[in-house]
This record gives sequence, structure tokens and C-alpha cells, in this order.
Amino acid sequence: MPCRFAVAPSFCSYNVILSTLARADCHADALLLYRRMLRDRVPPTTFTFSVAAHVLAASTVIHALVAQGRVAEAAMLLDEMLLMGCAADVNTFNDLVLGLCGLGRVREAARLVDRMMTRGCMPSAVTYGFLLQGLCRTRQADEACALLERLPEVNVVMLNTVIRGCLTEGKLARATELYEMMGSKGCPPDVHTYNILMHGLCKLGRFGSAVRMLDKMEENGCAPNIVTYSTLLHSFCRNGMWDDARTMLDQMLAKGFSMNSQGYNGIIYALCKDGKLDQATRLVQEMKSQGASRIFARTIQ
Repeated sequence: MPCRFAVAPSFCSYNVILSTLARADCHADALLLYRRMLRDRVPPTTFTFSVAAHVLAASTVIHALVAQGRVAEAAMLLDEMLLMGCAADVNTFNDLVLGLCGLGRVREAARLVDRMMTRGCMPSAVTYGFLLQGLCRTRQADEACALLERLPEVNVVMLNTVIRGCLTEGKLARATELYEMMGSKGCPPDVHTYNILMHGLCKLGRFGSAVRMLDKMEENGCAPNIVTYSTLLHSFCRNGMWDDARTMLDQMLAKGFSMNSQGYNGIIYALCKDGKLDQATRLVQEMKSQGASRIFARTIQ
């Protein structure tokens, strides 16, 4: 390589430029420089790999993996890193686990977790959370439940993920079982747990059970939020249960929650679609009295 100076670039020189390119989000240039560093036989350091992994994994694989299909490049970089004797930390492995799961390649992600443990890097709650999400997104709720049972510690986010996965696959009994064991696991249900359960129950047509879940939620000292009421309200509207929808709307307003224009518009549109124009008109007047005046034209035509 022609050089204007007698001293060839060292790993420090490359690291400084790599770090600068990474901070400037110049990912392609940083990776080209990394490859040039290897060609020039300048041995990378752990810092070099952390910068390159950030360029490839954090910015590209995590946020744009599916669009750019760069998980293979990330895996190759990890292999190079390990071959050079540089230890990968849990965050580097987590980036790749997330990337693989995002592509639906959950088995490969699980093998990567096994490989990570053989190298003395213990998975974190985040690692297992990514695996559980991947399993549930690929409709493998039973496998997610089995993994959950093997974990020494779980948290409410993991349990919520698997409960949602079970409900998506119509496995209400399993979801209920997980919900009922949350207290014994030291993870009492939170508002997201109840919202997931109510949404799943409504999707399965179990509206009475969904309303009873709302009652149980309040009995257990967990305050409903706007998502709770909106979930029930819009489920009732979609299924023509107008009396229940009206009751839920009144209950929601009595609790101090306010419905925005988008929420009202959805109800009014559903009423119009069902031919209940008088009720839709009354709701429009109610919107005006509460200051929510932005109504889509289609709801009042």
C-alpha cells in the first residue's frame, strides 16, 4: 500500500476513524474501512469489533434487518470476532438473536443462545424475551410455554408476551393458566396483562368474560387505562353490541377518561354502517358538547 509517511497505520488509527464514521452513521464507509483493516493485516481489537458490531448490528440489523437482509453479515462478523479471540458480550449476542427472530429464524436464534452459553456468556432476561417474542410471532406458543417453564426467573413482560401468543393461537386455557400463576411467580398482572387478556377474549367472542376480567382487574387494585376501555368499547361496536358499548362509554367517561375524536369517529362510523343513524346523530351532538368537533365527513353523510 503506497504511504506518504514512513509509519503505517496502526489499530489505533483505524479505531479512531471507525469510531468517527460510526458516530456519523456512515455505516457503509465504516464497514469498508474495517475490511481494509483486515486486508492490511492490522489486527482488530475488542474496541474495533464493538464499533463494527454497532455499525452492523445496532444500526442495520436491529432497525433495518428485514429490509436490508444483513443478518448473514452480522453473523459473519461475530465469527470473525470470536476467531480473533475477542470476546462478544451479551449485547452483541442479543443483537443477533433479535435479528434472527425478526426474520422468523427462531431455531437459529436458539442455537446462537446455546453457543453463547458454551462461551461463558450467560443470556439475560432480554435474550430470553427476544426468543419468546420470536416463538410467539411464528405461532409456536407451546414452545414458548416450554421455554418459560425452563427459565429460573421470569418477569411480567415475558409472561405477557406468551399470554398474547397463546391467545393469538386460540389457546385460552393455557393463557388463563399463565395469568393465574403470575402471582406465584412474583410477577403480579399489570394493566398490559389485563388489556391483552380482554383483547384476546373479545377476539374469541368471549365478551362476558372480558367484562368480568375488567371487574377482576379493579378488584385486584390494577387501575384500567384508556386502552382497557377502548378495547372493550370498539369490540362491542364491531359486533353490534350497542347497549354494551353505550354502557362502557358512560363508565369510561365517569372514570374521568375522555374519548378523542378518532375514538368517537370509529363508534359513529360503526353506528352508521349498522343503520343506526339516530344514535349516531346523538353521539355527534355529544361530541360537540364535549368539544370534540372534528368529525370525518363519512360519519355524518
